Amino acid sequence: MVRFEKDRFIIEICTGTDPIEDWMELHQEICYLISLVNQENAPTDGLIYTPKLLEGLMPEWEVARRMTH
Repeated sequence: MVRFEKDRFIIEICTGTDPIEDWMELHQEICYLISLVNQENAPTDGLIYTPKLLEGLMPEWEVARRMTH
């Protein structure tokens, strides 16, 4: 589900399993797909929204540290 607010959008995904594992797999898949992009198949406008999504997927440093303990 996507919710829209004044200056952001929020994506909620029900995983039905461990959301941390699913998030890590999603992040890995997106990175793999981006690695397939080259000059011959890149969108003419480039990839301007994908980096924002990847940045938004990453937790703050302290949150990430707590995820591993």
